[in-house]
Amino acid sequence: KNLAMPASDATVGSGLAEDRQSLYSMDFDGSSYINLGTEPIVTGEFSISMWIKREGSGQMCLISKDGVASNRTFNAYFNSSGALNFFMSNTGAFLSNKRTITSNTITDTNWHHLVFINNGDTVNSQIFIDGVEASYSTHNSGISNLYSSSVETKIGTQGSGEKYFSGNIDEVAIWNRALSASEVSALVTANAPANILAL
Repeated sequence: KNLAMPASDATVGSGLAEDRQSLYSMDFDGSSYINLGTEPIVTGEFSISMWIKREGSGQMCLISKDGVASNRTFNAYFNSSGALNFFMSNTGAFLSNKRTITSNTITDTNWHHLVFINNGDTVNSQIFIDGVEASYSTHNSGISNLYSSSVETKIGTQGSGEKYFSGNIDEVAIWNRALSASEVSALVTANAPANILAL
């Protein structure tokens, strides 16, 4: 996470202080999103890491390449109870046997580190919350060859504008492979990411 400048009345030498309401995180107001374009950012096994701080309640999308009615590649989002959902497709349609849902829920307004991992056809997908693998109510394998969708990859919403995220998202990183548990742990060390380029 980022650092906040000292308060205006701080004394010399007080230095920077960690502020979980990062000065540089992406702030989503429930109707905004970031468009990453239509190019396929992942095609097979992949991992997505991010810090999030949610506000409000209800279903909220974190990152997706998902046309909703069709052209579905992947989606990571909160359902209405605060559980994390992660699904992917190799047909462009929703595949219930390729969706993973956590038993853990996040309903507070604290910063949390999340990692979503697609391990391919034969190994179950994984979701890590603050460096620890979640427990699951639904747990399925991923997909080695993802559907090549023509829709945009978006942070903070899905499709043409559904499940808008409300809160902050910071330090989104995407790998075209499955991260190991030790690599996930390195990302959360000391409540700040390690050198992600070294992973």
